[in-house]
Amino acid sequence: MTKNIISIIGKSNVGKTTLIEKLITLISRRGIPVGTIKHHMHDFEADVEGKDSWRHQKAGARQCIISSPEKIAFFSKPSHEKTIDELCEYFDECDLIITDGYKGGNKPKIEVFRPSHYDVPIASANDQLLAYATDDADFKFPLAVPVLNLNQPEPIAEFILRYFKLEAGPKFIKD
Repeated sequence: MTKNIISIIGKSNVGKTTLIEKLITLISRRGIPVGTIKHHMHDFEADVEGKDSWRHQKAGARQCIISSPEKIAFFSKPSHEKTIDELCEYFDECDLIITDGYKGGNKPKIEVFRPSHYDVPIASANDQLLAYATDDADFKFPLAVPVLNLNQPEPIAEFILRYFKLEAGPKFIKD
């Protein structure tokens, strides 16, 4: 099954995570299930030391699942860094997957760029860039793609939904 995947890229501290949080909320409220993948460049700890799943991993379990009626968590020690496509195999209940990072990935991208933080955008012509999301529309961007207002996440969500031709459920389901 082909997955609808969009990567939100940009340098550190430009607002990628904040934008992704807003997109998740806006798109989910429309009845479209959203999943996320965060690309991390270094090792990290996500489990709590001393808890059962941590102890299982420490004992040598290659993969570990914690399951409850409310949540499932999956931990794995992969043999190699997984591609976006390999990771998407775990997402069986999502119509859209948003990645945080993966500039080098082979998926459509929106670059979050703030000229006040960095001099130049990071996307190149072969990066499948769909749009820039910025707080400075007057900046002279190097690629001829739409420029979206970073401070208005609703049109960015609409842009993504239109790109993937995703049919939304009732508009803005009440919280």
